[in-house]
Amino acid sequence: MSKILISVIVSFLFINEIISQEIVPIEEQFIQTTALITGINSKTGEFSKGTGFFYRDNSLLPQSILLITNKHIVQNKDKFLITFNRIDDLGKIYGNKKIVELTDKTKMWQYHPDPKVDLCYLDISQIISFFHSRGINLSTRSLTKGLIPNDSIWNSMTVLEYVIMIGYPNGISDQKNNIPIIRTGVTATPPKLDYNGLSEFLIDIAAFPGSSGSPVIIRRMPYNARNTSTGVAVGFFPEYYLAGILQSGPTYSPKIKELSFNSLDEITDSLKLETNITINLGNVIKSKEISRMILLNKSKE
Repeated sequence: MSKILISVIVSFLFINEIISQEIVPIEEQFIQTTALITGINSKTGEFSKGTGFFYRDNSLLPQSILLITNKHIVQNKDKFLITFNRIDDLGKIYGNKKIVELTDKTKMWQYHPDPKVDLCYLDISQIISFFHSRGINLSTRSLTKGLIPNDSIWNSMTVLEYVIMIGYPNGISDQKNNIPIIRTGVTATPPKLDYNGLSEFLIDIAAFPGSSGSPVIIRRMPYNARNTSTGVAVGFFPEYYLAGILQSGPTYSPKIKELSFNSLDEITDSLKLETNITINLGNVIKSKEISRMILLNKSKE
């Protein structure tokens, strides 16, 4: 099956505010779903960088576009820089960066009510409309609820699944074209199980600060048959699922001793240095917590 046909089959899971005549391959759609978030504490100067991704669930929030990320990226911050792609008159998005500055005076971020779930969202619908009314079209190709696995799919997942993560490790991106970094890996614990009793699983991937909030996609290649415009096609067809959101990456701290200079009497003990080193694992919050977060917050309105 051609790449174009594969894209047609799965691209309905994504929504963009401006419909292009061009068929965008599924892999390229992924890099259009994220935005770099910089949170700033204007009093202390403290700042953090992380990843957010666009999400829509019309069954719960009609016409709303959400930006989903981790709580720890936005907590104790009162100003945010969100880096969008801007769509020009020809439909081009790469290289047309638009940085939107927001001041959080009304606590606009909606947190997951469970303190153990490091997840939050911001409804950016009004922001999109504001710029659109001024002739500036921000690209918000969104992941949707249709990508979240149902219970049957979760239970069918094997111990070893192929994963794709899209984000900004250490704030790194292709700044010229304003696109994120794609990393790949595999599951490190069974996705159908709750790691340590939490709604999480581990992935074997290099996770760094800035990757927090990255969408984690599971790609499966089952062998089956599908109807096409020319008949029935049989083969391995890719299936993509929004499995979760990267939350953190465990580290360890090796102790390093400096060289001892015994000829100097004032130095009696070697100095000990410590540093944190990642161990190429990532904690992923299961995507079902997105729907749970929205429902719980909606019930409070």
